[in-house]
Amino acid sequence: MHVRGARCTGSAAGVHGRRARARAGARTCRRARGVHGVRGLARSRFEERTRSHGKIVLWAPQNRVLWHRSVGAHVTHGGYNSVFECVAGEVPMICRPLWGDNKINGVVLEEWGIAVTIDGGTITKDGMLKCLEMVMEGGEVGKTMRQKIRDLKVLVMDAAGPNGSASRYFNKLVDIISS
Repeated sequence: MHVRGARCTGSAAGVHGRRARARAGARTCRRARGVHGVRGLARSRFEERTRSHGKIVLWAPQNRVLWHRSVGAHVTHGGYNSVFECVAGEVPMICRPLWGDNKINGVVLEEWGIAVTIDGGTITKDGMLKCLEMVMEGGEVGKTMRQKIRDLKVLVMDAAGPNGSASRYFNKLVDIISS
């Protein structure tokens, strides 16, 4: 992922194999604001600077975090699991598609009115603030998003139920395959 304002030092040009990996690991990147993909010393410095604002963990149960009442939006790549977890938790999304089906998922989520996509595909401070304001502010866009995601959750839960359309179509598929 490209981060505006990043200045990286180091180069592995003309170096191959183990030596290239060693040099690549020794490179340092400084960011104008924030750190992405932090490791080692940079990570510990980042944790020190941001300790009062949040917590970095190696793993967390995403759905339990997403479904907490204090969560107002989820910044996501738009992957299938994240989308379903957000719908189940009634959490609007800010999408930054990365690969595969992420781009089309982002387009569909925007069309459904339950997400916004970061302009240009590059996360910038201004772009993120714009998306957060749209989703989190008490304005009509945020309220409408929350209502649409609640409505979609009802449809998904009905479809996923024992007599829902997903179950009916699955049983129909089994009948077709079995006959």
